[in-house]
Amino acid sequence: MKITSVKGTNDYLPNEVEIRDYLQNEILKVYVSNGFEHITTPVIEDIENLDKSDGGENLNLIFKIMKRGDKLDKALASGATSQNENILADMGLRYDLTLPLSRYFANNKDKLTLPMKCIQMDRVYRAERPQKGRLREFVQCDIDIIGSDSRDSEVELILTTTRALKAIGMKNFKVKVNDRRLLRAFLMDCGFEEEQLDSVCITFDKMD
Repeated sequence: MKITSVKGTNDYLPNEVEIRDYLQNEILKVYVSNGFEHITTPVIEDIENLDKSDGGENLNLIFKIMKRGDKLDKALASGATSQNENILADMGLRYDLTLPLSRYFANNKDKLTLPMKCIQMDRVYRAERPQKGRLREFVQCDIDIIGSDSRDSEVELILTTTRALKAIGMKNFKVKVNDRRLLRAFLMDCGFEEEQLDSVCITFDKMD
């Protein structure tokens, strides 16, 4: 038996778990005190949802779960290749918490009160090459407001996040706003034509 954890994942000793639990609980307390509610979703999602989401390059990093039994036999008999390998899978592990939230809201919107202020704090998985700062299994901590188009909601998300960071002792940090709408407006002000914006934005995205 291999006794080491799979590359890109970690075992955590009791003292490490205690620290992680403390940090997550402090963050959670701040979020709850600001009116956000904790939700959870399954770690497994339908492969069709994962493949059709706006995950960008993350779509290439999905841990796919193969079909089983008769479904797998039929898929193999149909002639799976590297070009259509998805016919072998019917589920996958979530690579972030955005797609699960979208599906959660669509499935439960009749039971929810809007605007919905929610917290997600859970593990996600990405099938990428492990390296410093990049793991295959890690925890994401998200807050979102659904059902409000007010700019105040964006401000509230930023302020609540800064309060959470301060609550766990972080100081001298910067909040960087990443919004494609701001970038496009800036580029047009610099003289770029609207039809050039997508190409220029992609170039910026690839810059370190």
